[in-house]
Amino acid sequence: MSAAIHKADKHAQVMLGGLTNRAARSGYIGRLYAAGAAPSFDVLALHPYGATVSTVLAEIREVRTLMVNNGDGSKRCR
Repeated sequence: MSAAIHKADKHAQVMLGGLTNRAARSGYIGRLYAAGAAPSFDVLALHPYGATVSTVLAEIREVRTLMVNNGDGSKRCR
């Protein structure tokens, strides 16, 4: 699907969207990478929810580390 979107609009950003912090903690994002999903998106949208700012920041760092470790360091996490 992302190939068709990029063909229609080379500036389009395909978003893997709406993931919560549980997606990282449950291993969901890791399983997406293991399944070969990396080429299917340009931006990973994250909705981190936590009791404190430090918890939220830790969760964002965790997802960012997953992205970097899977070769997606150049992609944005929003």
